[in-house]
Amino acid sequence: MEIEILEDRKNDLLSRREIKFRIATDGATPSRKEVRKKLLALLDTKDDLLVLDRMETMFGKREVLGYAKIYESPEKVKEIELEHIIERNIRDMEEGEVSEGEENEQENQENENEEVKEQDESE
Repeated sequence: MEIEILEDRKNDLLSRREIKFRIATDGATPSRKEVRKKLLALLDTKDDLLVLDRMETMFGKREVLGYAKIYESPEKVKEIELEHIIERNIRDMEEGEVSEGEENEQENQENENEEVKEQDESE
C-alpha cells in the first residue's frame, strides 16, 4: 500500500490540517485501521489527533481517495467533529487489539478447526 499526499493545507479557523490522499493498492482495499496506522507514521502525529474522515474506492481502479484531518488538540476534535465520526475513529483504533486470553482462545479454536479438517480428510 502506497499513500500519496495530494493536498495538505492548514485551516487556522478550525485549528487543524486537512489532508487529501490517494492510496494505490495491488490487492484488496486496505482497512481503515491500516490506513490510519500508515497516515500516523507518514504525517508524524498522535493517534488521538488524527481523524480519518472518509475513504472512497474508485470504480475500475485500484486506488482509494481519502480525506483526513489532524487537530491541534484532542479538545478541538471533540468540539468540532460529529460524534459518529469520533466513534468510528475510536473503533478503528481499538479494532484488532486482542487481549492475551482472547488471543490464546483464537489459537485454540484454529487448532481445533485444523484437527477436525484433518479427521474429515482421513475418513
